[in-house]
Amino acid sequence: MKKHQWVLVFLAVLFSLFMTAYRKNGIGKKLLEKTEKSLQKEGIRKIFLVAFKKNNIGNIFWEQTGYKNREDLNYRDKKIMD
Repeated sequence: MKKHQWVLVFLAVLFSLFMTAYRKNGIGKKLLEKTEKSLQKEGIRKIFLVAFKKNNIGNIFWEQTGYKNREDLNYRDKKIMD
């Protein structure tokens, strides 16, 4: 796994742990800004994310930080094991 892939996995864990506990303190926004700058330095030009539709607070956060909902994509999954 490449360095930037590990960064993205780490960020997913951080956001899920800290966003709920420390909402409205600006920590998530600062973390995101630093992450975006670090990824830019690595040559990453675009960030994709997945958020549950029912996650209203999270979706508001992503919209406020410039992440747009894509109407041209379908997200699919398949359960292959119980």
